[in-house]
Amino acid sequence: MKILHPSMLKKIKIKIKKFSFECLSQKQTEFLNLTLRGATDRTISKVINIPLKTESAYRCNVQIKMEL
Repeated sequence: MKILHPSMLKKIKIKIKKFSFECLSQKQTEFLNLTLRGATDRTISKVINIPLKTESAYRCNVQIKMEL
């Protein structure tokens, strides 16, 4: 399975009075945490509730496209 979720990894722009900054939401942070800890695709989809497209068998690599 591949998780390609570019929209999920877009930063959120927050503006408070004169200050503005970009950050990831809690769901995005949780997604990255699970992936970096080597969680399986099924675990990630259950915890964060992301629909996944099955491309091959169990325990395949998870790919993340992310702009830094």
